[in-house]
Amino acid sequence: MEKRSIFRRDGSISISLLVVFIVNFIIPFTFIIRFKAIIIQYGNVLTIIAIPVIVLLLFRIRCQFKLIYGLLEIAIGLLTTIFLVFPEYDKYDFSSSTPFLGGAFVMIRGLDYMTKEIKASHSKSRFGEFWDYVFPS
Repeated sequence: MEKRSIFRRDGSISISLLVVFIVNFIIPFTFIIRFKAIIIQYGNVLTIIAIPVIVLLLFRIRCQFKLIYGLLEIAIGLLTTIFLVFPEYDKYDFSSSTPFLGGAFVMIRGLDYMTKEIKASHSKSRFGEFWDYVFPS
């Protein structure tokens, strides 16, 4: 499968891929920042449904935009650490999202290991083709 980039060969940005990235990025990031408020506002059931959806969106970003996802991981790690050390700067109560971030990271790593195994041993099966279509890398 062809690797995608938000940059074209001539250096310009592909608008459609940029829009897809922004939509896939803004929704999970907003959820992460406002995690506690969303639980209070929408309840536990909706949150339990939303968590796997958010994790799958983040994993898809990780598959298609590895550099950007890596930078996102570093930025979130830095913000979490800074807000834990200096809580007076944490206006949005970002540090309360730390358990969610840890759980999401573990789930994304699990999906990563599953992807490696599926590609190694089930790449020709229908399920392997479906997995590669949903999570291209």
